[in-house]
Amino acid sequence: LPAIAQEKNALTVAARTLKRGASAFTIRAICAPEIGKPGTTKEQVARAMNRIADPGGNAIYFDVYGISDDGSSISSESVEAARQVHAVGGDRNVVSIARITGASTPQSAKARMAWAKTAAKAFARDTAFLYLFDGDDADKMARAFKRESKHLIVASPKYGDVDLLAPGEKSRKKPQLVLGGFPKALEDGAHFVLD
Repeated sequence: LPAIAQEKNALTVAARTLKRGASAFTIRAICAPEIGKPGTTKEQVARAMNRIADPGGNAIYFDVYGISDDGSSISSESVEAARQVHAVGGDRNVVSIARITGASTPQSAKARMAWAKTAAKAFARDTAFLYLFDGDDADKMARAFKRESKHLIVASPKYGDVDLLAPGEKSRKKPQLVLGGFPKALEDGAHFVLD
């Protein structure tokens, strides 16, 4: 799939509010880490989306694959697989959360920083995704990613547009995304990802 012109459904943050297009959007995500693997069919993605939508989910959280050991490249099949998740989800009004620090993230700190920059360039036109950074070096990687593609929306413990929090943590005056549980107050602006 070619890079999609996504301005209509681009994610943005304005006045502490996450927006999709011109409307406020609240993330209710379910984790499906392997749905973005190359070789996953549209039918498999559609089935996962339907399972997410059944309990009221509106976003899918998945890992990005196909990263070189030194972080300097990503396979075109992996970029296409991530875009396929978005394309199928877009038909169902489901937002894609691409976890940049997933299972195939390089091991060395230098390679992880290179990967953050590579990912920012590879997905530079994909404005409807939320890019998630967690784990080791998440803050540094998020900052490197944002330096390359300031217009893309990032969730990270620091340096993101959305604060990535563990259940029970407090926000730092940005939209907050709770990873692995529910926010303390389940209100309209309470974003979360469940495993």
